[in-house]
Amino acid sequence: MSRDASAGLVGGVFGLVFVLVNAGDLPAPLDLAVRVVGVMALVAVVGLLLRSGGGTPLPEAGPRAWKVYRIAVGVEIVALFGGASLLSRTGHEELGLPWVVVVVGVHFIPLGWAFGARFFVTLGWILVALGVLGAILALAGAERPVVSFVSGVGAGLVLLAFAARPALVRPPRDPQVPAPAPRRPPGR
Repeated sequence: MSRDASAGLVGGVFGLVFVLVNAGDLPAPLDLAVRVVGVMALVAVVGLLLRSGGGTPLPEAGPRAWKVYRIAVGVEIVALFGGASLLSRTGHEELGLPWVVVVVGVHFIPLGWAFGARFFVTLGWILVALGVLGAILALAGAERPVVSFVSGVGAGLVLLAFAARPALVRPPRDPQVPAPAPRRPPGR
């Protein structure tokens, strides 16, 4: 499995975790149905990644990109725990999940720039939007299952969808290499 397919697998596992954890806030039998969909989505992603071998490779990462990665993950960890603690101490636990989704989304944005992978930037902004929407719903008085579905399950499904990307995007054809001849049906 390529490095890019491995990264897709990691994203898919995190996506499934978001789905499984947040489906617990949904009423039965919807909670079970959402969990089954999440597991089936990860199985599909793994199958695609194994079958494809990884699709379009990410650009090689230099030392600067890995430095940005370490900083982004470090800031993410501090923001996750610090923000959750602050929200809890100020009586705004309902904003915890949206906060986590926003922070996870924001961490993808500099990674996209550093690694030359625009899809990370897109993924990041989609997650930020889901987190902000969940916060708006929570502040408007929406019940926890609604916020969990929009921010948590939504973020998990988006991560699962983006995890399949390495299998679905084909590398551009090298203009120096001639295109393969079309296949002719047998018997002609």
